[in-house]
Amino acid sequence: MKKVVIILIFSLLIMPMSIFAEEEAVPSGMPDSQVENKVDTILEKYVGEEKVIPGAAVAIVKDGEVLLEKGYGFANLEEQVKVDPEETVFEAASISKLYTWSAVMQLVEEGEINLKQDIRHYLPDHYLEREFSDTITMNNLMNHTAGFEDKAENLLTEDPDKVIPLKTYLSKGNNQPKQVFRPGEVTAYSNFGVSLAGYIVENISGVSFADYMQKNILDKLEMDHSTFKTDYSQLPEITAYKSTGYSKEGRDFTPMNWAYVNDAPAGALNTTVHDMAKFALAQLDADDYQLFNKSDTLEDMHKQTSEEGNTAHGFWKREINDHHILQHGGNSTGFTTQMYLVPEEDFGLILLMNVSDEMSPIRYELVEAFIGEQKHSAIEETKSGEEKVEGTYRMARGMYSNFQKMLSIVSNQDIEVKNKADGGIELQSALLGQQPVQYRKTADLTYERVNNTLPLLDKLGEDTSQVHFKTDGDDEVITMSFGGTSDLLPVAIQDRVDVNQGIIIISLLTFIITVIITFSQWLIRKRKSSVKIKLISIMDIISWIGLITLINIGIMIFRFIRNPFQEIESNTLHIWLNWLMPFILILGIYIIMKQWKTKTPGQNGARVWMVVVSSALVLFLWNFNLL
Repeated sequence: MKKVVIILIFSLLIMPMSIFAEEEAVPSGMPDSQVENKVDTILEKYVGEEKVIPGAAVAIVKDGEVLLEKGYGFANLEEQVKVDPEETVFEAASISKLYTWSAVMQLVEEGEINLKQDIRHYLPDHYLEREFSDTITMNNLMNHTAGFEDKAENLLTEDPDKVIPLKTYLSKGNNQPKQVFRPGEVTAYSNFGVSLAGYIVENISGVSFADYMQKNILDKLEMDHSTFKTDYSQLPEITAYKSTGYSKEGRDFTPMNWAYVNDAPAGALNTTVHDMAKFALAQLDADDYQLFNKSDTLEDMHKQTSEEGNTAHGFWKREINDHHILQHGGNSTGFTTQMYLVPEEDFGLILLMNVSDEMSPIRYELVEAFIGEQKHSAIEETKSGEEKVEGTYRMARGMYSNFQKMLSIVSNQDIEVKNKADGGIELQSALLGQQPVQYRKTADLTYERVNNTLPLLDKLGEDTSQVHFKTDGDDEVITMSFGGTSDLLPVAIQDRVDVNQGIIIISLLTFIITVIITFSQWLIRKRKSSVKIKLISIMDIISWIGLITLINIGIMIFRFIRNPFQEIESNTLHIWLNWLMPFILILGIYIIMKQWKTKTPGQNGARVWMVVVSSALVLFLWNFNLL
């Protein structure tokens, strides 16, 4: 017996201590050993030739090391090239912004940039056009609160010969976007703001933005298959391995041409998931990958910088139970990307996909599996009385100063907020999906989602689990926010989708009916040869000009859909043509008033209706910068 006890004690002493230790786990509590199988289960459900995503690459990093790095599906469907996590190059899209902010923080560490300094201090004289005298700081750029509208013009090109130098692309001479909000008041996601920060990096360092990023970020992290060069067509380490990007049309994937992004600091990075894992490790302060000379710099970068939003030096912050998440996603013509970091848990997850506007629940399922399922807060018992938040809201991010403002009417992505009789509010929008989403109050002007509907925005990487409203001194709501990339603003009546769609439909019907009646009367008179055929009336002229105007607007929309990055000046002829409408309306009003006494009450009534309809159309043209 004594011998057995001795053997047992000896066996216990030489056994690996890990047997008695609790297995390492990811933030959700899933053991590390189960991670790969779970990733396989999720990715294989969505990725493949007959699925919703042609190809994808995943990297999971933890405790300073790569826990998993794997490719799924195809980098090129036509040639059946499989995704290789180490070699397949994807467009990082807007995750590029995190690299730009890291470069900014490097210069902050060196004392070259003060985040609270007026950015004009770092720009050439008279370079930046502003509408407000308020100071714009680097913090404003990082928080997307500098107030600039969106800009699509020349954002990217499929022709490397049309690449525009960063300084020129951002300049006033290249249609610099208008500042439409006072700095610090509204969160409106801005590619221009990020690229402006990138140009400041270029201006301070004295080398091109791409060269700075190569030396101080990419080479430093040994990212060998990565570049910020807008024109990468002569870089074999990129072109030989770059995935084809696809768009999903029905059940089919359509290959897209490679893009060259002029808005380089905001979205030009080409990279592999293997390389991006190194960046994630650097953001998690891994010993082998460092971006900064001082640990305090990285710590500062992860601190919240917006007073009311959820931004941390360019990262988007969110909470999942006790986990503090830093994240960013991206979309380009043919690629969708997402990165999640949990610094306190030393954990990161990266997902790169080669399809644009990816809308499956894949990101949501990965977050639930490896970070955790969101638990709900205590819900306040409310019955009614939330009238002040009821209304129509629209993303602050958008175009305001050119004809592209009209896209808000075409896309119809406004969010309707309605009170519920049993308490709480209901949100409905194409941005959220087909079904209304229910929220109940958890604090003053704060609501939490309570039904099991997974909104479309969450599938796109956003977090709509909570919605917040902000009021002014008169207790009127001025912003609505999910705490993400853009505030939503109350929509004025002249900008409402239903109002403007009504103007277009009523105008179109009025003009068509008038033309049909006139043509019918002409045919009748022509058959009765003894009846004198009248000259065309002012009503006929207004109707024909109105129809031409509406067709012209349709052509402008069609041209934009075919090429969203076209130059604004290419629509000058269309704008001039629209001016026929107000000119003929003024002439028509003069003629109608002059002939008033010679017409019957019915004829005058029809003419007044035509004036009212045409006036509404002219106001529409004016409001949406179509004149």
